[in-house]
Amino acid sequence: MSDGTAAGVQAAIEGLLDVLEGVPDSGSEAPGTSPSHVRALLNEAAGRTDLPSDKILRWVGFARGVMAARGLTGFGDVSWGAPVGSGAAADPVIPATQSLMDGLFLKLVYERDVADAEGGLSSGHLADLLRECMTAEGWSVEELSQRLGFVQGAMAVWGMITVDGERDRTRPVFHAAYAARGHAIPPTVAVASLGNDR
Repeated sequence: MSDGTAAGVQAAIEGLLDVLEGVPDSGSEAPGTSPSHVRALLNEAAGRTDLPSDKILRWVGFARGVMAARGLTGFGDVSWGAPVGSGAAADPVIPATQSLMDGLFLKLVYERDVADAEGGLSSGHLADLLRECMTAEGWSVEELSQRLGFVQGAMAVWGMITVDGERDRTRPVFHAAYAARGHAIPPTVAVASLGNDR
């Protein structure tokens, strides 16, 4: 991750932590989506230099998705940027990320009635976001990673997926992409080790 990207990610993490400050757990959250878990995930992301940037950015996107689905931030509060050009397509993590979006897209299309009245986020918004990512060329791995995480976070809050189920679904795909990149498989971070696993 470049110094500029790292600084931007750190600023995003700090901003999300500021929003979460003082937000209590209700005890009824889906596993892995409580405010205390999201705070722990963001703090972990801020302190890890041994993980690929796309993994860190999926975590940041996940936190944003959880918060948007809960109405803590609006859908419009997320700045995604734009496609960066066709040169990025050589990274095997890009097609891996796009392939994982397909299953989520189909689930959202068949369950389009889910909406968070507080934040205005709906399953239709998420389906549109995924469609754009799956069909447009030139997205950076960073942008796609944040978007995938965002969708996963919102869907986990709504009970459409589980954090553990999604981790099991995506891990082999990303491990194969990292191997194709010539990178070591990153260490696994256990959800329960991040504090409250709710």
